[in-house]
Amino acid sequence: SSNYSIGTGAGAGAGVTVDGDVGLAAKRRGLTLHLSDGSTLKVQLEPLHVVEMKQATLKFFDLFKEKETWERPRRLDQIKVNLKSGGDHDRASLEMRLFMNPNAYPTAFQAKVLFNLKHSGGNGVEVSTEIPLSKFSESLDLYLSQN
Repeated sequence: SSNYSIGTGAGAGAGVTVDGDVGLAAKRRGLTLHLSDGSTLKVQLEPLHVVEMKQATLKFFDLFKEKETWERPRRLDQIKVNLKSGGDHDRASLEMRLFMNPNAYPTAFQAKVLFNLKHSGGNGVEVSTEIPLSKFSESLDLYLSQN
């Protein structure tokens, strides 16, 4: 079990300041993603980004509900979400990408989210991992219930 933390803004833990706006940085909260192997990944985000990720997961669940009603298989649209924070001039940026393919899994319970996180500050860090949809959704729900 490993724990990773990547932050942006004042007091984010990584010591990287993305913007000088203390008000914006103060609005960021840590989203803890629980990965399939018991590891966690904590990311400092604006609440709006978490809401956008939650909306995408709800759409993904809806695609599986629709899929269950079909008599014959059909191809469904993949869901891609790209979010970016910071990155003005000489400042570091944080980019997140979600990729969800409903065609790759028979049910929502087996589905996974491909999560990519890239931080451009300092030497930069990039993490890509697959997270079970249920764990990803629970992590977002926990964040949203506390903020």
